[in-house]
Amino acid sequence: MANNVKLARQVFGKGTYPRVIDTNFRQFIVPSPFPTPGISIEDFFTAYDDLFYQIPIEGNVNSHKYLIQKSTDYVGALQQSSEVQALLAEINQLRQEVNDANQTIADLLAAV
Repeated sequence: MANNVKLARQVFGKGTYPRVIDTNFRQFIVPSPFPTPGISIEDFFTAYDDLFYQIPIEGNVNSHKYLIQKSTDYVGALQQSSEVQALLAEINQLRQEVNDANQTIADLLAAV
């Protein structure tokens, strides 16, 4: 007697895949158990506060945008932003469908 096994697969499109699947491999990064010699975390933030207004806003390195990008890559806040963008796009699509349905209803009522 043969047993039938039903298989199901979930397919993601090119745009959906990076929002659903984490491709940054953060789980493979092992934090160092040893502090970086020369500066403590407390010293770093003290220096950062002292230098805050001297740091350029724009730039590929040594800038506020660089710090934001580097931290975002590590924390993953950008993923949440892309998820929010996907949800906003879906809301807009659903609004358009509601508007189209309302127009169809209005057209049918006008024809009666």
